Parts: sequence; C-alpha cells; structure tokens
Amino acid sequence: MRRSVGKEQRVGINETNEQVLMQQIDALEKAPVAIEALWDGDTTGWFVVLEVVVREIKGQVPTYVPHELTIFRSGGDLRLFNGQVPPWPEAEMAQHVGQEVATLLDIPFYFPSPSEPDDDCPHWWEQEIAF
Repeated sequence: MRRSVGKEQRVGINETNEQVLMQQIDALEKAPVAIEALWDGDTTGWFVVLEVVVREIKGQVPTYVPHELTIFRSGGDLRLFNGQVPPWPEAEMAQHVGQEVATLLDIPFYFPSPSEPDDDCPHWWEQEIAF
C-alpha cells in the first residue's frame, strides 16, 4: 500500500465541497502546484485519496509534498463479489471534486487510474514528463 492514512473519513459528493477544500488549501503556507487523486486500500477495501501538491525547496533541490485533503470511500471489497463495481463511485467523486478544485486554482489535476483501483501509480511529480 502507498501510504498510511491517519484520519479515515467516509465522504460523499454532498459532504465534500470545493469551498471546504479551498479553505484547507488556503491554510497551507506554500502555493499549490497540482491536485492529485490516488488509490489506496486497507483491510476494508479501496479508497481514493485527494491531495494537494506543493513545491518546497530544500537547499537547492525542489521537492514536492502531498497534503491530504479528503478520502473518498464508497464501500468495502464485498462490492467486488456482489458485482457492484465498476463503476467505482469513489473514483467518480474524486474526479469531479478534484477537477473542480484544480480548475479554480488553475493548476493540473492528476488521476492516473480513474477506471480501476491501482495503488502503484506514480505521484504527479514522478510522471515521465517534463513540467
């Protein structure tokens, strides 16, 4: 698994809105450079973590640091056996909210695996493209 999530939240599209996320982003000391949505999972199933990425300079080296904004979870792995997925509702929610926030900030939105869970995707800054 990619990361350890400290504060687990069950969120839906009506519980997480762009205004709340913008307040979290405004509280950061660094300017955001991207919004990313990445899959992760635990013993109860898959979820999508929505993060804001900021750029920091350590010495002469720029580094990118993700800050968790929210988690989208829409059910456990039992959904797989019941034929309830795809589509993955948590991915649809993350795609919608993440794109809206990125548009408001005029920065890229990155979601490398919106159609299926994959916790091995690179972070936004680890892509094989030049920024």
